[in-house]
Amino acid sequence: MRELFRHHLPVLAALGVLGTATLFATDIPLTPIDDLARRADVVIRGSVASIEARRDGEGRPHARIEVSVAETWKGSPTNRLNVVQGSTILGQKQVRVLGEPEFRLGEDLVLFAVFNPAGEAVTLDLARGKFAVTTNSTTGALTAASDGAKAAGGIALPGQAPVALDELKLRVKDTRR
Repeated sequence: MRELFRHHLPVLAALGVLGTATLFATDIPLTPIDDLARRADVVIRGSVASIEARRDGEGRPHARIEVSVAETWKGSPTNRLNVVQGSTILGQKQVRVLGEPEFRLGEDLVLFAVFNPAGEAVTLDLARGKFAVTTNSTTGALTAASDGAKAAGGIALPGQAPVALDELKLRVKDTRR
């Protein structure tokens, strides 16, 4: 029996590693900006005003993120947009949905969202539909980068490099023509 175990140990170890890798893997779709813009119900630039952990009618935790809207690039103009997602911390319980973006209070962002059947905004293509806006420390130029790279373990995928904010806005507006 010991001899049988010794011969199969490398195979068992490999299966264990593969099983673990599969468990934590997530598929972040590589979606071109033009496609995101076409499919989104709303595209806004704004900042995170509040993040609230809640329970739905069946007791499941979720987060409601209130975004203060500075500009509406697509959709009906509004000054606030409420976004919902499954990832949240409620008391001692943390729920993390693989692939969902992370939101921080005060964060400057561009959001591509769709409305679910309940009329709530949801980030389009998970983390791929949220772009963090940052200022280049050398040039002062504003750039936006998809959160898709963070959700994929920090690995920037092709097409996820930061883009100038003005270019992103132009690409969104061009899809409406």
